[in-house]
Amino acid sequence: LAGRSRNHHISLAAAAELTRRFREPSAKGPYAGAFLRDQVQELLAQPDCAWLRIYNGLETSGERTVLLVAADEAGKDLPAMVLGQWFPAGTLGEVAGELNATLTPVIAVTE
Repeated sequence: LAGRSRNHHISLAAAAELTRRFREPSAKGPYAGAFLRDQVQELLAQPDCAWLRIYNGLETSGERTVLLVAADEAGKDLPAMVLGQWFPAGTLGEVAGELNATLTPVIAVTE
């Protein structure tokens, strides 16, 4: 990963489409969540941190979750600190916006 460059910015419309597809009924929610800023900053402040890696996980309940871990310039995880136990969407107050037009799964109706 050393020496690579990428612009991670995408349009709001593209992001909204990605999150809409993710909310389809292939798995249980939550479909969004949050981590506390100070803990994310602590994760990024680790020596040798060059990247923030996001792992998808699945709780024993079947609900999706994500894990955050720092990685070095070579792309190797720095597992001294892993963030999990996120706040699922809605636990910090109402969630509204283009990226989560609905936080309930889209249910296909078959006739």
